[in-house]
Amino acid sequence: MSFKEARMIEEEHQADIPTRCRLLEDGGTYTRFARAAIANRMTAASHSLGLSTQALHLSVAVLDRCLPKLSLEPQGRDTLWMLACACLWVAAKYEGPVAPTARGVMEAMQQDTSRAPQLHEFEALVLQALDYRVCACPTAAAFLQLIFLGWPIGFRRLTYHCAWYLVEMSLLEGVLLSVPASEVAAAAFVCACILTSSHIDAAELARVTGYTIITGLWPTIEVMFDVHNVMWHNYCSRSPEQRYAVVELFRRRSFSCVVQHVPGIVSLDDDRLGIILGAPAAAAAAAAVTC
Repeated sequence: MSFKEARMIEEEHQADIPTRCRLLEDGGTYTRFARAAIANRMTAASHSLGLSTQALHLSVAVLDRCLPKLSLEPQGRDTLWMLACACLWVAAKYEGPVAPTARGVMEAMQQDTSRAPQLHEFEALVLQALDYRVCACPTAAAFLQLIFLGWPIGFRRLTYHCAWYLVEMSLLEGVLLSVPASEVAAAAFVCACILTSSHIDAAELARVTGYTIITGLWPTIEVMFDVHNVMWHNYCSRSPEQRYAVVELFRRRSFSCVVQHVPGIVSLDDDRLGIILGAPAAAAAAAAVTC
């Protein structure tokens, strides 16, 4: 399946996005901060359980999709975290090849393991809320993989891993819940090229994804830059135990240079914008921001 074919599937589910966004804004238990904390915990848990990036993204997507159809009352926060554990378990089973035990999921999510038997009940709630359609729409991770598969030339190792770092960071930003996953993936890809000073062919980007940098992706790219800056400062100013899970996990891996040596972009005067986008496009971006 190509990126554009996956976008056609995605377009069938765009009507669900406003409902998910409203849930974060209604002042209930599931706030942007709560979602970020859960996504951060899911990131750490998926790593400790040996799950794939695809499973992690699917687990967060499942949570976002099922919560508008479920009630968190009467226990609120406890119910939310049990549902999060169930979503991670469902995604792990879907992506395979070997699913962790209920107790293993609870332990990885730092929840009371004595409640592990209840995870079956919450799993049933999640599946019923989804009408048993676990992966109805491709995730940002799936779209990013399709970009790399469809791109005709190779990439620097740093750029490749930076793109995966950015798309994993995007799980923590509630603002991006209103953005289609395909756009998040394309923006992460372009951001990675900019941050690592790697050339990107705008015509090829449009051919593979259907997106253009300035007129289509720039608002999401700006959000990506902001999230990356937060992660960069988090790495520079915090001890390992205080860092976001994605920062610490990427730092520990063989491609730690993504975290340690790719500073953020804080100004449109950054040389990397001119190198990648060219002077006309950089000027257009500046005008878009001004407007």
